[in-house]
Amino acid sequence: MEFVHSPLFWDNDGKEPSTTLKEEGFSAGYKPPADYFNYKWRNDYNCISELQEKLSGVDDNLKGTVRGTVVASFDSDDTIKAYADYVCDETNAQTVLNQAFANGGKIILAEGTYNVSGPIFVNVEGMEIVGSGYNTLINMNGAEISLHSNYAKLSDFRIISTNSDYAFIFSVYQGQFSRFCDFDRINITCDKNAIVDNIEASETGGGVGAKITNCIFNVGSGYNPCNFEKMDNKFYSGNRVNGVFNDVLAGV
Repeated sequence: MEFVHSPLFWDNDGKEPSTTLKEEGFSAGYKPPADYFNYKWRNDYNCISELQEKLSGVDDNLKGTVRGTVVASFDSDDTIKAYADYVCDETNAQTVLNQAFANGGKIILAEGTYNVSGPIFVNVEGMEIVGSGYNTLINMNGAEISLHSNYAKLSDFRIISTNSDYAFIFSVYQGQFSRFCDFDRINITCDKNAIVDNIEASETGGGVGAKITNCIFNVGSGYNPCNFEKMDNKFYSGNRVNGVFNDVLAGV
């Protein structure tokens, strides 16, 4: 990013005014000492110089743009909600999420709580769903994320799933199997299994080539992080199960 003007260079540090003076301001007849003016101009110079230095490496063509569709929650930061493409209500967030996901591409989930009471569908091949870390929470009650997309990528969010047999399911939708999907840095707490498929062992497709890395699973007693009928070409690395590093994720 290029700048036309530079701040006035000022090298005299001056003296910072007292807290009382900063709160109450100048009164009539008061003559501020030169040190206070020097302090202000030096501070102005430092602040503007810092901003220009940090922005100097930003491409002008990227100003005001985000590479992806931004979805915010009802409790996301107001600034983020102002420029988000979609904002979810406090309840039934799946309605807005499914609208956003139907477009495919890269979906960015802002920090916030997404309260879900019905299924979420990941249907578009190659789509990517990226959260903003631990504080992006999908709170699912009796619901699941249903995958019918090849090469989908999901990362950097947290799920709490209650009153459901699973959090994710590889499904068949209009003849579409889900294959070669990536799960990375997802934190899943659930009553039963975390990721399952509903593909018969004799079928070709669902869940083949799934890559599950750096995920944290907290699953119910006697259940597995992953419960697949089809075990073809799956890859696991860097995962934790109920607090222990463990890449033996799957049970059949």
